[in-house]
Amino acid sequence: MLKKNLKILLRNTFYFIFFFIYPKIRILKNLYSISKFYQINLVKFNKINYKIFKIINGRIYTNAVNDAAYIYKDYLLSGPSYQYRNSINSGIKNNITLKIGTPRILKKIKGNVLSLLSGGAANNNYGHWLTDVLPRIYLYNQFFSKKKINFFLVPSYEFSYQKDTLKIIGIKKEKIISSKYYRHIQASNLYATSHPCNHHPENITDWSIKFLRNTFLNKKILKDSAYFSKKIYLDREESHLLSNSNLTKYKNYRLLVNEDEIKSYLQNIGFEIVKPQKLKFIDQVKLFSNAECVVSLYGAGLSNIIFCKPNTNVIEIKSFRAGNEFLNMSKISRLSHIQINLKPLFKSDIQQNGIMKCPVIQIQKALKKFQII
Repeated sequence: MLKKNLKILLRNTFYFIFFFIYPKIRILKNLYSISKFYQINLVKFNKINYKIFKIINGRIYTNAVNDAAYIYKDYLLSGPSYQYRNSINSGIKNNITLKIGTPRILKKIKGNVLSLLSGGAANNNYGHWLTDVLPRIYLYNQFFSKKKINFFLVPSYEFSYQKDTLKIIGIKKEKIISSKYYRHIQASNLYATSHPCNHHPENITDWSIKFLRNTFLNKKILKDSAYFSKKIYLDREESHLLSNSNLTKYKNYRLLVNEDEIKSYLQNIGFEIVKPQKLKFIDQVKLFSNAECVVSLYGAGLSNIIFCKPNTNVIEIKSFRAGNEFLNMSKISRLSHIQINLKPLFKSDIQQNGIMKCPVIQIQKALKKFQII
């Protein structure tokens, strides 16, 4: 208890010191008052308006997880800022900077910066990187050229898929800065965009999927894709957690208690067990572009179905409480998609998770419907 209280005291003292270094943040109420320094461009796709923001001498402060504050002088701008609470983007009044200020040394950058920050799972989740982060480049390009950007501020730059996708898009390594190290910056011109999915994965749009397909599905990338199997099961590599363990201990994980049985059955009818998380990004694209049937537990790796050919068969195993983002991806990509909705054996505190048992007969029924068996 003493250690915890001391930690809180030190943290609050840290925040207090920074209140003397940088002005107190306040919410901007009169947009017109700074219109010369804060510009908003609109682009409409499918009757939905998206915004591209330009802030002259703008600042960003982020805690690199759930909050990002876009600031002009000491004004907090509600348009590009976000503040996730319980996985929902809440009101601007909840932005962390209104409570703690901007407790990081400001790094001033001469030039143009495009922020691709997306919050939540975008830092380390493959699916959110594809749907929440990369499409922001397309939105920005509706009004401006990425050639004029000196630096791209990304949620993270640690994983190979982040490095590979940005390289393919044509963004050089020396132009990339990560929010892990750049938590508080100011740029001559700071650019940002609306969230491509409006802060909810189920709102994945056809324009963003088209952008991803046009960018990553080309002859150069797809060379030798025939090498990959046509029937695949995605292995998340977590079933080992259940061996000789108390099941309730892992109630908040996403696991199939009979995954070994499922994999054995599928292998016997010609499926290959693959671990997309172990593959290079370009090989994940090749794998899914060549697939004719994909079976998988709900998860980030299933985002790769956006690279599948039309009419590819997808069998998604999920908790009945999990979202429908992958079903929506299939609809946009014109895939055939069957969901197997299961009730977790124990109530999970995380909506999309849970320990589940999927009877093999349910997978057989789906395969028969697709005329695979």
